[in-house]
Amino acid sequence: MTQPLPTLFKHSKRPSWGLAVIAWERDDKRGYLFENGMLRTLAEPFYRFMVPVEKVDDAGHATLIRLMAQIEVTGGAPSVRTSMSPALRFSLADQVAYFRSEYPEGFGGEWLKKVRGAGAKRRLKRHRDAAVAHAQEDLSLEFLQSSATDEGAADVWRKVASVLDQTDLVPTAQVEALRASAERANAQSVNALLGVLYGQDDLSARFDAYVHALEAQLGKAPNWELASAILGLVVPRECVCVRRTSFQTQADWLLPELRSARGVSALTYSAYSHLARTVCEYLEQHDLPPQDYIDVHDFIKLTTTPSAQSRMLTLQRSEGDATEPDGDGQEPTGSGKSSAEAA
Repeated sequence: MTQPLPTLFKHSKRPSWGLAVIAWERDDKRGYLFENGMLRTLAEPFYRFMVPVEKVDDAGHATLIRLMAQIEVTGGAPSVRTSMSPALRFSLADQVAYFRSEYPEGFGGEWLKKVRGAGAKRRLKRHRDAAVAHAQEDLSLEFLQSSATDEGAADVWRKVASVLDQTDLVPTAQVEALRASAERANAQSVNALLGVLYGQDDLSARFDAYVHALEAQLGKAPNWELASAILGLVVPRECVCVRRTSFQTQADWLLPELRSARGVSALTYSAYSHLARTVCEYLEQHDLPPQDYIDVHDFIKLTTTPSAQSRMLTLQRSEGDATEPDGDGQEPTGSGKSSAEAA
């Protein structure tokens, strides 16, 4: 007998949170897992805000399946982190202050020269503008469409490996594994790459198809850097490169309710993308507009290093600041209130 599908919900006062399912229920509380990867806890008096979706379209069914798969992996546990809580937390204000101490002109001036590679006579692996141009030229829509055959597949993945090899975004071992797997590539893997880079339908479905194809080709699961870097280079204004250790630290500080998993999945990529958008919006609001999400990636990477944390802690102590993020840190559930109470 076929089991009925779980109910999809929307928050009546926070529709921007998107669709959700019940991840767990106990002690007059429910945990709702949202499609952006956030796990929000609501007390019983606030259940009424979660309204069932009456008509679920194909995209909604796909979202439901992804959410239930994530819950099956995690067991629906109320714990929202896969790591221990950080001993120290810093606000985005702390990070911006540190960033400005390193780059007084923000994402202009020295940043353009050192990080973006503006005016460089010789390209370095850290130079982002050259990497973006290289990726967009070698992996154009026209090239991928013409190479989506079993015969052309190996050349495509050798080009991907070449693009990544000339950056510092992916560990060398992963790039070499990708290059070695090129001979096993087929038209399906190229179509998956074509879809995730240039498709127009739901990114989550395209991302999962791409990761599955990449895993089949490699013979093992790709890490976050390998899976996401090419997206961030080809479409840097839409997609983000994920450096997992840095993004994990940023999530611990800024969005501790963000539900992330070690394995690469569309749901977690959506959560990391939400994190990057939150950081980007804060930077824009504070007169530090990034050029694209690669700038956001590098901002997170720079300001979460141990040396940056040491400097920020020294600054906090010298100014007598508290170590908890302030309101500008956009950490609504960090105070212990439920999301519904915050609403």
